[in-house]
Amino acid sequence: MKIVGQAVPHESARGHVTGEALYTDDLLTRFPHLLHAWPVLAPYAHAQLIKLDTTPALAQPGVCATLTASDVPGEGD
Repeated sequence: MKIVGQAVPHESARGHVTGEALYTDDLLTRFPHLLHAWPVLAPYAHAQLIKLDTTPALAQPGVCATLTASDVPGEGD
């Protein structure tokens, strides 16, 4: 972005280049028991999904819940 011919640095640029900026993944080391989401996407963009079984995910250590499209109210757009 330029204002009257001068470049204006992005508001968080300094933190990014100095390593001071905090990212979502940084919170896990600061708060070890922080609950967070891990989206899992289909490996094929145009495949037809015929079955979705979240049971194996729930058997993994640390997994508290699984959410699918059926858990979200409203239209899936």
